[in-house]
Amino acid sequence: MKHFMFLTIGMILMIHSNCALSQTHYNKHQLPDCIYTFTSIDNEYYYALGMSDHQTDKTKAFLQAKYRAYSLLSLTKGFNYSKMFEQYRLQKQSDYNSKNAALLQINSGLDTNAILIEECHFTKEGVCFLLLKQKKKQQDTLHYNLNNKASLFYSGGKNNNIDKYGLLKMNLYDSSQIPILRYKKYYLESSEEILSYTLDHKTTHKTSFLKYSDFNTEEIQNCPPYYSKAIKNSFWDTYISLIFESISNYYNEKAITSAFSDLSTKKKQIFDRFIFDGNFSINLNTIAIRNDSLFIQALIQEQKQ
Repeated sequence: MKHFMFLTIGMILMIHSNCALSQTHYNKHQLPDCIYTFTSIDNEYYYALGMSDHQTDKTKAFLQAKYRAYSLLSLTKGFNYSKMFEQYRLQKQSDYNSKNAALLQINSGLDTNAILIEECHFTKEGVCFLLLKQKKKQQDTLHYNLNNKASLFYSGGKNNNIDKYGLLKMNLYDSSQIPILRYKKYYLESSEEILSYTLDHKTTHKTSFLKYSDFNTEEIQNCPPYYSKAIKNSFWDTYISLIFESISNYYNEKAITSAFSDLSTKKKQIFDRFIFDGNFSINLNTIAIRNDSLFIQALIQEQKQ
C-alpha cells in the first residue's frame, strides 16, 4: 500500500507540472475548451470530465478532479443499477395529492490502467477541470483497483417534486476498500448541506449561485431529452446532481410492478411500486449553459449480458 501511494503521488506531481502549463489560459467563459465539445464516448475512447471545488492548493484540486473523473469514467463504461420506486396517490374529486419515494443503488469498477489526460485546466477561481480518456478496446482484466459506490434517496410530494428531501452519496474506494473520495449531499426543500472529502482533505461549500456565459444553447434545444439545474454551490455539485437525476428518471420496461387501488371510499387511493436491477451505461453527449443553468444530454443504455 505504501509503495502504491508513493507511486501515485509521484505520478501526480509529474502530471501536475504539465497541467500548470495551461493554467494561465482563460477564455471568456472561464471554462476549458473541452466543456464545449464534450462527449463521453467516441469510436476509440471513453471520456470523463472531472472538476474540483474551489481550492487554493493546486495539487489537492488536481487530485479531487482526477478521482471524480475516475468515478464518472466507471459509470460511462458500465455500472450495476438497482432501483425501487413507490408512489401513493390520493384523489380528491379532480385533484391528486401524491407522495413518492425512490432508492437507487449504483456499483461500478474501474481498472485505471492506460488512463490518459486529454486536457487539464485551472481557472483563476482555483477550480481544476480535468478530461480523462481510456481506450475502449483494451483487454479487460476484471481486476478493478477502484470501486465506485453511489446511492440516491429522494422523496417528494405533489407534482412529483423530487427535490422535497433526499440524500446523494458517492464514494470511490481503492483496492483495499479504503475510501479515497467521499461526497455526500443532504437536501431538504431549498436547504442543502454538502460533505466532500478527498483522501483526508475536507472541502467546504458555500451556498451561492454561480454565473457563466451561455454556450451550446442551440445544440441542447435540438437534442432532447436534457436535464437542467441552476449552477449552485459548485460546477461539480450541479453536474453530478444532473447525472444522477438522469439515471433516476430511467425506466426499465422489465421492472417488476405492482399496484393497489382502494375504491371502497369516495376517495380513490392508488399505490404503485416498481423494482428493477440490471447493468447499464451512461453517455453524456452535450453540455450547455443558458441563463446560469447547466444543461446536459444523457442517454442511459442497458448493457447486453
